[in-house]
Amino acid sequence: MNKKILKSVLALTLTASMLSPLNVLADKEHRIAGQSRFDTAIELAKLTKSDTAVVMNYQKFPDAITATKVANANSPIYFTAKDRMDSKTLYTILNNHKKVVIVGGKNAVSKTVENQLLSLNVERVEGNDRYETNAKGLTNTEKLIIVSGEQFADALVTSSISKKLCSDVALTQKDNVPNGLKNYLKNNKNLKEIFIVGGKASVSPKVEKELKAYTKANINRISGYDRYETSERLADIIKNSKYTIVNGEQFADNLLASPFSQRENRSIILTKRAKHSKYVMNVFENKDYVVVGGKTQVEIPTFAKPEENKPSDGDTTKPSEQKPEEKPVDPKPEDKPADKPEDKKPEEKPTEPEKPSEKPEEKPVEDKLLDVDSPELSAKEKELIKLVNDYREQHGKKRLKVSKSLMKVARTHVNDLNMNFDMANPPVDSRGIKGNMHSWSDKGNWTPVVYTKDHKHDKLTKIKPKEIAGYDQTGYEVAVNGFLITPQRALEKWKNSPGHNDTILSQNGWDPTPEEIDRSFTPLSNMGVAINGDYACIWFTRDDYGIVDPMGYFEFN
Repeated sequence: MNKKILKSVLALTLTASMLSPLNVLADKEHRIAGQSRFDTAIELAKLTKSDTAVVMNYQKFPDAITATKVANANSPIYFTAKDRMDSKTLYTILNNHKKVVIVGGKNAVSKTVENQLLSLNVERVEGNDRYETNAKGLTNTEKLIIVSGEQFADALVTSSISKKLCSDVALTQKDNVPNGLKNYLKNNKNLKEIFIVGGKASVSPKVEKELKAYTKANINRISGYDRYETSERLADIIKNSKYTIVNGEQFADNLLASPFSQRENRSIILTKRAKHSKYVMNVFENKDYVVVGGKTQVEIPTFAKPEENKPSDGDTTKPSEQKPEEKPVDPKPEDKPADKPEDKKPEEKPTEPEKPSEKPEEKPVEDKLLDVDSPELSAKEKELIKLVNDYREQHGKKRLKVSKSLMKVARTHVNDLNMNFDMANPPVDSRGIKGNMHSWSDKGNWTPVVYTKDHKHDKLTKIKPKEIAGYDQTGYEVAVNGFLITPQRALEKWKNSPGHNDTILSQNGWDPTPEEIDRSFTPLSNMGVAINGDYACIWFTRDDYGIVDPMGYFEFN
């Protein structure tokens, strides 16, 4: 990357014009939200006046760290898909800004999107990797915050307090100090104090020890039982009087909240959708707060008026002990698939156990978005692939090849489901019929689909391998929902649904007939899986007419 461009971009963000903070209490619930992540970004952008807009791909978590640095407190962040910017976002940018900084390479935000913005002054920030890009922007401060470059929560929460500490935020790998950070530590003679934010599962003791070889600065660690408690401890240290509350499993809302929180000196507090800690409940009841994100992300509790606060006889339930609302049940799929099996009802959220008195080492919660282009299979993906293929083998079926194109399709769909599909409020088609988890939103570079139980729109789903990955085979999907779904639980739910089970085992209508074999049709031969957050799916294709995956296959199966 051109160093001159990076320096000019960083300087630009520091000098961008800004009005005094507006009244951000968007409604009686103190919430800033839109109907989607894209709309929430627009709502937050309305709260600042800046000549510069920052644009990034909504699926690229690594670019989010750089985006917070570029945006600082002055410039709003907008989301886009790789090849298409939503019309409302485009209109807002063109009519409110003079300059756009695109964060990420052309594989993240394509030239097509850049061309949509050419009436403005457009620059792009990119590097060989997130660590190199981050290190180039570090300045010679006396304090430095170091966080994991692999876990979004600590990094983005920390960005909101760096302003008050007059510090930069540096990224590290879990077990190794990146070369760019090493060079920075060697050359910054002003550095006096380093704060490692996050538990040992995020930034290992090995890194902490290695840092001491490159600097004489004092090194301290700030961490909690989990990401939620870590955010609370940071807030206690900084002692801001105002708070921003976001869902701890949604990096998009967390990212969008960062420039806003820096500008207004707000501490970012992470919480779950409905089960809030005592700390968060106290903020809701007694502090100046704003929630960033919709009601499906963070539910705001209600409190009794003072005269009504006395519980009725036998009622000892405290607000912090109230159980979260259960998700509505999705219709059970038909026993026999028409083309693809339908969705099984989602798993109800289990009651979370109380924290142990002796807290174990922090385990990072999985990020809500997958890297759809990752060349590696995650541990969960490998586990699900092995479970499926072992199950097929037990029933005399061949192991399926793991298609790189289908992995991209599956990851893309799980990301879309996590961000845009609401089990309690599913989309409906023009007939008013509700769609299920095979639906695709209108927020990406694909044809939207409201997939209904009568399979009326199934052709728009079957083309997704070609539409998303250029793989010219008909695609078939099984999908499942459950609170923080695991590979084992996903497969068990599919096995207990006859339609899903038949698909996975290629039986009862899924094997080609002799006539189809004569026409070069094959059984289901390939799969791609994705599992993250509350959703898992598997995409299948055959090798009809000898057409194979142009992207190739993973060796693991």
